[in-house]
Amino acid sequence: MRRLYILCLMLVALIGCSEKVVTDTDTVPTIQRVPVHPDYKIYYHRSDNMDRGHHDYYYEELVVDPAYYNNHDVKRGDVVYLEGVRENSKLPEFDISRVIALPGEQVSINAGQLYINGKKLDTFYGKAHRLGNDTEELKQFMNNEPNNSNVKNALDFLQSINIDEIKVPKDHIYLIGDDWFRSVDSRMFGSTETNKIKGKVLGYIEKHKWEASPTFEIASEGQKESTRLRGEIGKLAIVDISLTAGKPYQNFWFFWGKSDDLRGEFKVIAVKKGEEQRRTVFFAGGLSGTFRSADASVPPSNMTIPTPGLWRLEAYIGDRYFGSIVVDVN
Repeated sequence: MRRLYILCLMLVALIGCSEKVVTDTDTVPTIQRVPVHPDYKIYYHRSDNMDRGHHDYYYEELVVDPAYYNNHDVKRGDVVYLEGVRENSKLPEFDISRVIALPGEQVSINAGQLYINGKKLDTFYGKAHRLGNDTEELKQFMNNEPNNSNVKNALDFLQSINIDEIKVPKDHIYLIGDDWFRSVDSRMFGSTETNKIKGKVLGYIEKHKWEASPTFEIASEGQKESTRLRGEIGKLAIVDISLTAGKPYQNFWFFWGKSDDLRGEFKVIAVKKGEEQRRTVFFAGGLSGTFRSADASVPPSNMTIPTPGLWRLEAYIGDRYFGSIVVDVN
């Protein structure tokens, strides 16, 4: 009988512990690589508020789905793309952050640990971090390097974060960046209206192959001679000509696709292999009509590639990424 009583007490204790924890088994720390769709937006964050120790969300292009929340609910753990999170601030016009609490939930912070409706948020983003290290990991660093002032300052800061329980209003969310030391978020300016969300960050743009794009030929009906192009068949291409660094050259651009995807201003951003700098090397007010077998085109206009090497020419139509062509510049 005594054993049964003890077992019952243990079961009650286990149930009580489980009820005091909020988990998230869907969200993982790994940032996925995503193939680009014409409806997606490419975003360059260039801020360290989401850094988990590997320049996360910083050095690489991010893929944002502007229409994601038209068909999905906002979930805890989502990294969202936001517009104007508060007025009269020095924050950028667009930003990204992680959803911590949802409308109607109670959120609090005790010594850097998040609580949702009084329950511990037990997930990788549920406690204060600095460059991917939580307070326990920073304490271990201090044991090994007791005189490291940077680690001590970070530890003291994270342990000092306390916020009394507040309720997230209707149509609002509570946001915190992954690096609590660097992020400006709901801890400072409160909950954010859900109508500020302009998309979900899906991950990094899929890695490009750094090799010259293949060539192919097209011809119009009734023409005997064909034109040699370089690019992606059925997507986009340019006339295959020799390119010399620093020398302006004129070239046709050809596009295939739905009419809705071929409307808007056209620009080309050039990225050299091994470099981070991005240069806008061409801009046009829009695309012209059909030409040869293509659904749309851009007449020849001057474009200059500054230095020799492999370059990726990224084509954007109406501020949407459409595709890219890799060229070898002499």
